Amino acid sequence: MKLAKVTSTLVLVSFLCLVATLGGASALKVEVTDLSDTTEEGQVVDFTLSISNFPQGYILSFDTDLERHGDSPLFNVTNMSKETYEEHFTINTSEKDRLIVHMVGEVPKVTEVKQCDGVTLIGYEKTTGYAYYRVELCDTEGHIIETDTKTFNIKVPELEGFRKKLAKIDDPWLRIFLTGTHEKGLVNEANELADYWLKPKPYVIPLLWFIVLLIGAVIISVAIGIRIGGKTNE
Repeated sequence: MKLAKVTSTLVLVSFLCLVATLGGASALKVEVTDLSDTTEEGQVVDFTLSISNFPQGYILSFDTDLERHGDSPLFNVTNMSKETYEEHFTINTSEKDRLIVHMVGEVPKVTEVKQCDGVTLIGYEKTTGYAYYRVELCDTEGHIIETDTKTFNIKVPELEGFRKKLAKIDDPWLRIFLTGTHEKGLVNEANELADYWLKPKPYVIPLLWFIVLLIGAVIISVAIGIRIGGKTNE
């Protein structure tokens, strides 16, 4: 019991010492030019970080979701002549009071196009929650003390356009059907059906063509699902 109390006291004292050590220091400061909250896939991003107000003898950890662009390093610590092409690296804070980090990278591509028995399937990875940079200040044992992150979302014009079309369609069943068709990868077919539905229909005959197209999309959707399911089972 006494040993447990002594251990608890030591932990508390250590924590208070750490707080006291850091309390007198200013918060980690990361300065950067304005970065857009939304950008398009494949776009090249070029910016510079100025990092200061960190204690000596600690570790700064860097991460990014940007991808390498050509022969340019992702990170270039210009005032230390240190560069890396990797998406993560660490640096000791003992050498400088301020770090200047130049970053160049490409926004990840989230659109995937593939062919399945003559049918074009288009899929999308996540479009939110990406980071231009993540900077973490860690102690010598790797415990995170402070962080600074700038996030962004990826804009996909086709997705935004399709959502606008859905918003104009009053029929709830059709909206659900088109959404499902789109999510199965039949993006072109879903857009064509939505465009056709939103066009003025002064005659009855064109509406029949829409029904034919709708039935065709259902058949294709079911067929694709069966084929993909069969290949997965194999």
